Amino acid sequence: MLAQTRQQFANLPPHSILKRVSQAVFGFGLDVIWAARETRSRGEPHAPSYLGEVAQRRNGGEELGPLLPSFSILSMARSKQTRPALLAPEPQHLPSAEEHALLGAIGEHLARRWNLIIPEWVNDPSRFLKRPYFTSPLEGFKALLIAESPLAFRRRLIFTEAEPLRRATMPRENPLQDSIASSEGRSAG
Repeated sequence: MLAQTRQQFANLPPHSILKRVSQAVFGFGLDVIWAARETRSRGEPHAPSYLGEVAQRRNGGEELGPLLPSFSILSMARSKQTRPALLAPEPQHLPSAEEHALLGAIGEHLARRWNLIIPEWVNDPSRFLKRPYFTSPLEGFKALLIAESPLAFRRRLIFTEAEPLRRATMPRENPLQDSIASSEGRSAG
């Protein structure tokens, strides 16, 4: 059944509403998710082991869509001592300004999330956009994305969902404390 559903999805026109909604909801199309799963099930290629490798592989011709979720899943598994290695060295320059800025946002977002020193490379002026970029093509989502975008993304005029790396549960030192702090923040506002 999954194969039949996948084939039906693959036959849809590129700008069909289903493909656009999957892009908006998942950050990339379902076809990218399926392709990434097939690649992982065959055991090739491996997930990027640091953010710089995401850029290397993107410059080598791989699509960014499948690389980011596999990097996010890997980052979830890292121990507190090895997390800084995910953000070093500085990723190569990407030809797409949006993708180049996105890597800066991801690096800053992870550093903030893990209470690490924010790498200097994330503040390079080339990692900031001059025009807003919305991760959803749907006009109705733009206000929500503006309101929910994390600081690291908003600073770069990248407007995305509240938890852009949601495919990986971010490591937390004390989940109960984070849950209490989050609920106190909501009731105070």
